[in-house]
Amino acid sequence: MTLEEAEIFFKKYNGYGFHMSREDSELHKEFRQLNISKEQQDIWRVEKIEEYHNLIHSEEEYAWVWFRNIIELMDSLKEVTDELLEKLLDILVYIGKLDVSQRILVMEIMAGNSNNPNDNGYMLYKSKNKYYEKLQQAMAAIIHMSQEDKEEMARLSARGEMGWTDTYNRYLNALNKCERVEESLLAGVSLENNQQNKKYDYWEKWLALDEK
Repeated sequence: MTLEEAEIFFKKYNGYGFHMSREDSELHKEFRQLNISKEQQDIWRVEKIEEYHNLIHSEEEYAWVWFRNIIELMDSLKEVTDELLEKLLDILVYIGKLDVSQRILVMEIMAGNSNNPNDNGYMLYKSKNKYYEKLQQAMAAIIHMSQEDKEEMARLSARGEMGWTDTYNRYLNALNKCERVEESLLAGVSLENNQQNKKYDYWEKWLALDEK
């Protein structure tokens, strides 16, 4: 295996050794024998992140997939630079303008789908106080649902496709998780103070709207 072939193999699986080994164990052995430095692997990860950034704009229907890959690749980096964090914020702002299903899926990625407190997009900004306000603003746009959005959620539920049989409840569950992550990781204040300083009362706002 040449270095060029190793790069192609690495990027095909986003650098995940488990997937590389499972899908092609022989190539993975050859890859490991090259002893490619962590620094070089991170260079490839950043290049792959840029590729997914471009795909989000050119293939909006798969935006959440490309976004998930970006989050996973950033989480694997030895160091997440300010430039990458700012680009991720730009992507979140862009996603805030997409259709409701894409936004709900991104909310779930940001909140995390497991009990692991480190398994969510917010964690990339932990202790990065200067980004907290921008992050909250970007997520506020993603989370905000207009009456037109609610009608689209109803149409998604009516079609009964897998995962979307109760779209509004799926949205509320993702919303609740995002709020809890924000409360525990953002704003740089204790949970007790965070309740009174919370900028966005998403849950209360939408329960009130649902009553109209």
